Amino acid sequence: MRSGVGGAGMSRLEHVSAADLDGRLTSKYAAEVLASDRLSDLYATLGNSPEMLSAWLDFAWDLRFVPTSPRALRELLILLVGARRSAPYCIAAHRRMAVAESVPQAKIDAVVRWPDEDYFDATERACLALADAMLVGAVEDSTLQDVIDLLGEAQAVEIVLTVAFYMMVAAVTTTFDLQPTQEPSSPSG
Repeated sequence: MRSGVGGAGMSRLEHVSAADLDGRLTSKYAAEVLASDRLSDLYATLGNSPEMLSAWLDFAWDLRFVPTSPRALRELLILLVGARRSAPYCIAAHRRMAVAESVPQAKIDAVVRWPDEDYFDATERACLALADAMLVGAVEDSTLQDVIDLLGEAQAVEIVLTVAFYMMVAAVTTTFDLQPTQEPSSPSG
């Protein structure tokens, strides 16, 4: 473990380089991840366990690219989770991704105050309500049913998995004390 942890670009574990992981990642996304000049701080930290990083990549990247639910909606949910869990690394990375998905800056800035703001449509409100309920561990049948009614069962599963996965991302990034930096193009999740 590092002594004197903290600060941008630091972690409570040593970073592993892309060169050190070459040939050790079994993820179907290994080539894309290793192609960047430098690993994200998250991947460089998780690289201390190549097997776990591989599993993480397969789930995270499938969760990012396979779903049919709107990516912009999922980015709003990730921002809410990051804010509610005080996870600055997650917030910084997904602010950039939300902007890339054309989420209006007003929505990005207001996501933590969503119940009191007019920026969000019925689908976004239902999903944000579900995310808040999941974050406190108190999802009522009607809260989940609202999302199912608006998006269907398959997309409701995608929404639930996105929120749950980013609850884990928030826990991992705060546990390892990962702080926002100017990350490479490699995603944070």
